[in-house]
Amino acid sequence: DKYVQANEAARIAYVTAKEQANREFEEATK
Repeated sequence: DKYVQANEAARIAYVTAKEQANREFEEATK
């Protein structure tokens, strides 16, 4: 249903943002 879809989308967005932040952090600390 809609709630599950929204929950999944939010989880994917969170994971994606976290991975992006991790990559930027690695780049910054080289």
